[in-house]
Amino acid sequence: MKRSFIAIGLLLLVCLAAQAQSPHPIIGTWEMNVERSTFDPGPGLRSVVHRYEEGEDGFIVFTFIYVDPSGNPGFIHTAFKLDAEGYPIYSQVNLAQFLTGGTQSTTLRVFRATNANTI
Repeated sequence: MKRSFIAIGLLLLVCLAAQAQSPHPIIGTWEMNVERSTFDPGPGLRSVVHRYEEGEDGFIVFTFIYVDPSGNPGFIHTAFKLDAEGYPIYSQVNLAQFLTGGTQSTTLRVFRATNANTI
């Protein structure tokens, strides 16, 4: 009987530890359902994928990939923390400048959690 209580207690601790380390609910890949989406004014994007990954350093890596109404692909990429600080945003327009010349993006975005499920 005593062993059962110890086993249940250890299992509870493991479950609580795993829950405490679970990522933010936004973490994952999100794809737009084109058939259920409306755009005003139109035409809208043909395709949209949002991907959020959490790094070991506490940064969330965000990649936004899309295809515009004309069929041109594009992306936005950044790494941020939910601390209301400004973080640079890179796209197909300015990423090459950063990689080849070290020119930092001047476009900054601020990220913060407004509640447990919203950034």
